[in-house]
Amino acid sequence: MKKIVIINCGGNLLSLTRAIEKFENAFVISSDLNEIKNATHIFLPGVGAFKKAMNILVEKNLKNILQNLNYRKVKLMGICLGMQLLLESSEENGFENGLGLIKGNVEKIKLSKEDKKNKLKVPNIGWHKIIKDNKSKIFHGIKEDLQCYFVHSYHAKLKNSEDSLAKIEYGSNYLTSIVNKDNIYGCQFHPEKSGLDGLKLIKNFLEIQ
Repeated sequence: MKKIVIINCGGNLLSLTRAIEKFENAFVISSDLNEIKNATHIFLPGVGAFKKAMNILVEKNLKNILQNLNYRKVKLMGICLGMQLLLESSEENGFENGLGLIKGNVEKIKLSKEDKKNKLKVPNIGWHKIIKDNKSKIFHGIKEDLQCYFVHSYHAKLKNSEDSLAKIEYGSNYLTSIVNKDNIYGCQFHPEKSGLDGLKLIKNFLEIQ
């Protein structure tokens, strides 16, 4: 039986809860350790700054729990900042350790002179076509020209290319947009705000056994 938990680290969770409600009625928004320990599917959403979000996880004793779950059985999806928290560290507002579930670091998006001439900006806000790096069950039934909605100034720099499922092209940069290791997934974009295909990503995640 599925037990779905949205980890409550602050921020507006309305869009995500409405998205999940399209597929599952039974889920909880919680930071309770027992709820998380017994979950089958966990969402780790995040908005704001990396350091503040990690401090909240530490204060609520969630960092250690998330680092030590059995991800052969438990499924985890980090969304936006939640994806960045999956990595080893971030340079945002000074160095800060992450969860270390995916090997790599979070760095600020750097624009070339040509990018700036073309009026690209940081943060990157808007819709982008997803370029798939690897096949995955998370893409089941989703069309090739998947477009997703991004809001971010920092991006994941992975140590292992096989942990990248997809990227986007942003000027002279290719920015990781979906990460995966075992049953750990992360989306730099907001699937809950990315139309029908974004909702399908959430549905596919919830259907992982």
